[in-house]
Amino acid sequence: MATATASRSTVVRRRRNALAQTLASRRLPEGVAEPGERVPEALAPEVMPFIRAADEVELLNSRVAFLCRRYAYKKVQRMDPSSIQRGVRQFKTYMSLKLDQDDMQFPLNDSKEIQRFYKYYCENLSRTSEKQNFEELARYYQVASALYEVLRDVTNNKVDSEVMKRAKVVEEKSAHFKSYKYNIVPLNFPGSAEAVVELPEIKSAIDVIRNIDGLPKLQMSSMQREGKPIWDLLDWLSLAFGFQKSNVENQRENMVLLLANISTRTSGQEGHPLVDTVNDLWDKIFGNYGSWCHYLHVSSRIMIKYDDTELKKQQLMLLHIGLYLLIWGEASNVRFMPECLFYIFHHMVKQLNQMVEESYFQPPPGFEEEGSFLNIVIEPIYKVLQKDHKEVKVVQLATQLGEIMMT
Repeated sequence: MATATASRSTVVRRRRNALAQTLASRRLPEGVAEPGERVPEALAPEVMPFIRAADEVELLNSRVAFLCRRYAYKKVQRMDPSSIQRGVRQFKTYMSLKLDQDDMQFPLNDSKEIQRFYKYYCENLSRTSEKQNFEELARYYQVASALYEVLRDVTNNKVDSEVMKRAKVVEEKSAHFKSYKYNIVPLNFPGSAEAVVELPEIKSAIDVIRNIDGLPKLQMSSMQREGKPIWDLLDWLSLAFGFQKSNVENQRENMVLLLANISTRTSGQEGHPLVDTVNDLWDKIFGNYGSWCHYLHVSSRIMIKYDDTELKKQQLMLLHIGLYLLIWGEASNVRFMPECLFYIFHHMVKQLNQMVEESYFQPPPGFEEEGSFLNIVIEPIYKVLQKDHKEVKVVQLATQLGEIMMT
C-alpha cells in the first residue's frame, strides 16, 4: 500500500515538474513574471507576445507594462468571452486582479506615454549591435512588434508620423526573426553571430548556395513580387515557381545542413573538394528519380552539360536539388507518394532548364505569386487523394458489414 502511494506521488511530482517546465518555456525572460500569470494553452500564440513584452519593459516603464497586460486581457476577452476553454477563467481572474492592483489612481496621457516609450525603445534597439546573440535580438524585435500593436490600440490608430517611420523599420528587420524558433541555423539574418554559422562546413555550404552568378534576372510585372531580394538559389527558385517563403527558409536550412553533414563525414578524406560533396548529395537525392525514369522508359530531364565549368555544373546541380527539396517541402502528405513527386519534378525541371538555357526569367503562367505552387499543383492532388480515401473507407465498411451479416 505504501509502495503504491509513493509511486503515485512520484508520478504527480513528475507531472508537476513537466508542467512547470512547459510554463517556464513560454516565459521571456525567465523569473520576471509572477507565478499566477499563466496563459492558457489554446490562447498562448495570440496572447503570449504581449505578456512577454510586459515582462520585458516592467523595470523600464511600469505604465507601458500595464498597458501591454491590459491589451492581452482584452484580446483574451475577445477570443473567448464566455471563458469556455480550459484555464481561461483562471487567467482572466488573475489578470483582472493584477490590472486593478497596477492601475495608477492619478490620470496619465497613455497615448503620449506609450509613443514616447516606443521611440525610446526603438532608439536603443537601433544602437544594438547585430553581432549580438541572435536569440536576444529576436526577443527585442518581438517585443517592439508587440509594443507597436498595443500602441495602435491605445491611440486608436492615431499614431505620430515619426513613430510610424520607426515601426516600419522595425517591422522590416523583425521579419528576419519570424521563424527563428523553428530553424537551427539563422540563415535569414545575415548579421548573426551564432556559433553554428561560424563552422567552416556551414560557411562553405552557405557560400555555395549563394552563387547566383549567370542566372537570368527577374522579368516579371507582378507588383507583389517586384523588389523581393534574391540572396541565393532557393530565393531564385521561389520567384520562378511560387513557393512559400516559410518553405524556402526550411529547405534552405535543410540543404545547408545536408551539405555540411556530408562535408563533416568526408573531411578526413584526401582530395574531397566541395564539388564532390555536391555530387554525393546529388546521388542521394536523385538515385530514385533515375530508377523511376528507367521503370517508365522515359528520359531523365536533368540536363547538366559536362563541357560547362565546374562552378557552373555545381550551380546547376544545386538548382535541381533545391527544386526537388522545395517540391518535397510544399507537398505535405503527397510526399508519401514519391512517384507523384517525381512526376511533378519531371515536368518542372523542364521549365527550369528552359529558363536557364534561354537566359530568360519568366515564371510559368499562374505561378507568379507566392504560394501559387501549393494552390495550383499540390492542393488539387490532395483533394483527389482525400476523396479517394473516403470512398475506400466506405467500401471497406460495407464489406465488413456484409461479412458480419453472413456470419
